[in-house]
Amino acid sequence: MQVASIVIIELGSQYTKLIERTLRELGYRSAVLPPRRAEQWIRANNPRAIILSGSKHSVHDAYAPKVMGDILDLGIPVLGICYGMQLISKMLGGMVGSAVEERDYGSTDISMSIKDGVLCGMPHTTAVWASHGDTVTSLPTGYSIAARPAGRQGVSAMVRDDGRVWGVQFHPEVKQTPLGARMLENFVSGVAGCVRDWRPEDMISEIRSRLQADTGGQSSLLAFSGGVDSTTLASIASTVLGSNLRAVCIDGGQLRDGEIEEIRQNAEFANVSLSVVSAEDYFASLFVGNERVGNPPDPETKRKLFRRGYTNRLNLAHQSFSPVFFIQGTLAPDMIESGLTGGDVIKTHHNTSVVLDGCRSLHPFAHLFKYEVRALAEILELPAQVRDRKPFPGPGLFVRIID
Repeated sequence: MQVASIVIIELGSQYTKLIERTLRELGYRSAVLPPRRAEQWIRANNPRAIILSGSKHSVHDAYAPKVMGDILDLGIPVLGICYGMQLISKMLGGMVGSAVEERDYGSTDISMSIKDGVLCGMPHTTAVWASHGDTVTSLPTGYSIAARPAGRQGVSAMVRDDGRVWGVQFHPEVKQTPLGARMLENFVSGVAGCVRDWRPEDMISEIRSRLQADTGGQSSLLAFSGGVDSTTLASIASTVLGSNLRAVCIDGGQLRDGEIEEIRQNAEFANVSLSVVSAEDYFASLFVGNERVGNPPDPETKRKLFRRGYTNRLNLAHQSFSPVFFIQGTLAPDMIESGLTGGDVIKTHHNTSVVLDGCRSLHPFAHLFKYEVRALAEILELPAQVRDRKPFPGPGLFVRIID
């Protein structure tokens, strides 16, 4: 398997997966790692580029995330995004102020002082997406201001005098920064000299290789909803595990009319053996008359109740098969929204934390987004009813029905 030439150090931002996603859209593979693992990986693999993510933390917090002390002395180009820029400044003796009263959040304009490197080809004034309270107030020695907030003082971007280390006080990885993808391209290609090395076809090969390495071909249970994620994953996994793969669908009454027939058909498209567990009465006992649900009903409480019931029924179902591994089609947004990538919880996703007795959990799609899975489904030649299937969350009608 080819080693990524770009490492993204995860410092606690909801947007980190979006950096990885944007790089893939541009054609570059990257590795997302926490600081300690990143240090080991960098020393072993000598990547061409390092990106420091944003964070929900302040650099002044007692337990603020840190990176290896010599990261800026390795000769590897570095881009610090938001918190990443503040961390670079603080490490080098620059000043970072807590400007909560002037907190920037939302679309804002910046004016370019330098139109080179990361900011090559940018118009003099451009819109970016800001999300920060702290801000760099005094640059480290050897750094220059590359961009300022339009019409006021401050530092929106900074660059080391040799052009190899950059910091931006905004998020180029989000769509609300219209020229953000171009800025990331400028960094990885223009500054770091990375070469495009990513295609959707590579994803399928890598997922198959990873599944083979992780499972060793041993018996595995796959949670199957019939959606594009689980169907595409089942199609990939079935070529690796064959008869040692069993798919299970939990029908707790949360499905739409006629949906179970569609789920069975999609399992056939994926060439996977499917067992359907009927558990309507059990789930009704969890939800009906449960005071915890509240009045009006609380969707988050319902999601957690569904997760509990889902785990219970899967544990019963897997006893007859005795799998060694439990595979789920969890996506990057599921991890982000569940607060597992450093940000706050937006809503609970049951597929991020279900644990089956005696099984090791695998999430082969945890770095992917929905549009990428649809691209894989197309490459695998799955029919349109799979590729274009509209998302319908696992708890389904349990959450959507108010009374």
